[in-house]
Amino acid sequence: MPGAPDHETDLTAEQRQRIDAVFEDLASTDHYRLLGVPPGSDERALRRAYNERVSEFHPDRFFRKRLGPYKAKLVAIFARLEVAYDTLRSSERRAEYDAARGITPVDPEPAADPGRAKALEGLKRQLEARHAQARLLADAGSRALGLGDAAAALESYRKALALAPGDAAIRAAHDAAKQEVDQRAAVARIRQAEREERAGHWAEAVRTWEQVVVARPDDASARQRLEAARARAGRDAAGRGS
Repeated sequence: MPGAPDHETDLTAEQRQRIDAVFEDLASTDHYRLLGVPPGSDERALRRAYNERVSEFHPDRFFRKRLGPYKAKLVAIFARLEVAYDTLRSSERRAEYDAARGITPVDPEPAADPGRAKALEGLKRQLEARHAQARLLADAGSRALGLGDAAAALESYRKALALAPGDAAIRAAHDAAKQEVDQRAAVARIRQAEREERAGHWAEAVRTWEQVVVARPDDASARQRLEAARARAGRDAAGRGS
């Protein structure tokens, strides 16, 4: 399937080629190849590979970017990644999958010490519970963002990230929400600075424009407004001193 022209998407040519290649291979590839792991990989290797793929293909990574037809492709790739990971992380589902595809199972490792195995199982349950709670918080963040409450969304994502710091999808959503909050705060400060200018409070306007410039270092207009406010504040100070 041909990719979209450059003007229809904000993706780079390299990103488009990568997404096209993986998407076109979905129908023929198996779970191991999709995740980039060999048969017999343990839970840790699967999780690491899954997080790497999600950080590359999760649609939230491209928040506020024009994706064109690549949005549907990213959704399809992410859905397959979820299926692959959920299948291979379960010993029963993995065995069924390997048998169906004629993949020779890897010999199991020697039995571990019962006490150590019990401790590891308890730790695994704790981690799974933390990850499940993180997902619930991330879902709450998504709902809040959908309702326009970026601040509440950011707080939910922050809590989710504290529980699952290695989750690339939550990290991407958190960063996108933070960017949205920062932008809204900058807009609020711009309006405040304009009110201060209209009221003739030039010293206050200078301080507010300085905050805007810190939040938006590439905003040439904000820098011009700051310099103008400084000049006006200087004239007013000089007038009061004369």
